[in-house]
Amino acid sequence: MVHTVLENSSRPDRRGWMSNPAPAGRTMTLFIILLGAAVVCSPGPGAYAGNNGPVMHPHQSGESGQEPVDELFGYYVVRRPGVEELKVVKGINRLEPGDEVLGGPFSLTDAQAFKKQRTGMTDTDVTVVDRSGGPVQPAEPDVVLHLSLDAVVDGKIQDRSQSSFTAVVHGDPLLVDTPNGRGLQFDGRDDWLLLPADPYLDIHGSMTLMVMMKIPESARSEGLHMIVWHGDERGGRDPYSFFISSGRILFRRDFPKTVMVGWSLWNLDFDRYHVFCGVHRRHEDIFEIWVDGELAESIKGSGKISYDTKRMTTQIGAMESGRSQHFTGILDDVKIFQRALTPDELRRESLALLGR
Repeated sequence: MVHTVLENSSRPDRRGWMSNPAPAGRTMTLFIILLGAAVVCSPGPGAYAGNNGPVMHPHQSGESGQEPVDELFGYYVVRRPGVEELKVVKGINRLEPGDEVLGGPFSLTDAQAFKKQRTGMTDTDVTVVDRSGGPVQPAEPDVVLHLSLDAVVDGKIQDRSQSSFTAVVHGDPLLVDTPNGRGLQFDGRDDWLLLPADPYLDIHGSMTLMVMMKIPESARSEGLHMIVWHGDERGGRDPYSFFISSGRILFRRDFPKTVMVGWSLWNLDFDRYHVFCGVHRRHEDIFEIWVDGELAESIKGSGKISYDTKRMTTQIGAMESGRSQHFTGILDDVKIFQRALTPDELRRESLALLGR
């Protein structure tokens, strides 16, 4: 048995809240997740069934020892109308009308294994649908934000990651030519971008911040330039931030005890674009700064975020709702990954952005 997302059934938005309630009279079993508020047709308690027999719901780990997988962030294996190949879709809110859900939510590894079981395909054949309504593209390694900053439409910039965020532009940053096409020049006074509070960006564990930018030589000595900031009005409780201060680029996390790693910009070539990365390897208690694909600085540090972060926003080019620490320079690409990239991945991603 499979369950199908009906054409005019309720569809949750990206956060799982429902819109367009289903019309009365539909005969269907609804599995309602309050607060997460996602709706799908349920085949029955605890199992999804297909041609190969029942598949246990990952929330029922039973004797398998599987970790529970959240409906909003888990992966589903679906049969999509008019598409021969089964699809792996991340998040219940990305199911499309007519999708037959064959199994899920799974971890990505389990979803790929289940798809392989159903179709006899190899691992390399598995395609992840990283955004609904758009073309199927290879998914980047756990990237939850990718702002290429090459176009502003109606005061907004569209995220290219599977998260499909919309960044709201404040001030009047200028579109300028960059090695990758276009980028945004921030004036250091009132230019900044706002992203909403969202679970995808509320990262407590390992992570990677990656920014391609060109900064003025004055950054060696003047002020504080916020590049990426996640937080709210409470001081000393910023889950992550990436910024320039007193001639150093710094990656900081408040647990609430602050851990911060920095690297001096003194010998930087300010006539060129550079890719800077802040990396937190939680299981190794390591914080790193990478510059153009090379490790520049590393320190030991650990902690656990214990304060409430659910309503925190992410801002590019400023902090505290654009009231302070405005960035001066050109931002070309901003990426946030919800894990620590390996050294090889950091080199490959950085050199790709630099066109090398």
